[in-house]
Amino acid sequence: MLRIFFIFLFGILNLMAEDISFSTTIFIKASKTQVWNALVEPKEVSKYFMCPMIRMGNKIGDSIEYGIGKDVMISGKIVEFKIEDALSYSFMFDPESHKGTEKDAQTLVNVTISEDKGITTLNLVHGGFQGKDQTYANIVGGWPWILSNLKTYLETGKTLIEK
Repeated sequence: MLRIFFIFLFGILNLMAEDISFSTTIFIKASKTQVWNALVEPKEVSKYFMCPMIRMGNKIGDSIEYGIGKDVMISGKIVEFKIEDALSYSFMFDPESHKGTEKDAQTLVNVTISEDKGITTLNLVHGGFQGKDQTYANIVGGWPWILSNLKTYLETGKTLIEK
């Protein structure tokens, strides 16, 4: 019986050790509709994201791509698309534009939004990492900037770097 307990405990610890992710919650003084549009409309995303959005599908299996012109820097496929509620997509850096990510596994971005009294809560979990690789290092530095820029843009009409 004790042996079964230790096998069970070891299994749980292994699962916990492998669950490497980045998560954050931000509160935005904007409607759920405004936040949703800023997440999925390429013209809006390009105002605050680190690189412009090239393509954004609107159903499971569609592509999502960020980059400049025809040069795709981040790509993925939509896993969940619930208008004004949830967006999930696979995530992969292009190794040509993001050195050191050549061997990194595809990861998963999950965004949920909810609104209460004019304040929208945005929860982001970027997970599925095999380890703290270069992709992990990039997103841990990137998401706080992107989400702060999104919040500032929606609340003031300007990004963090605009005067």
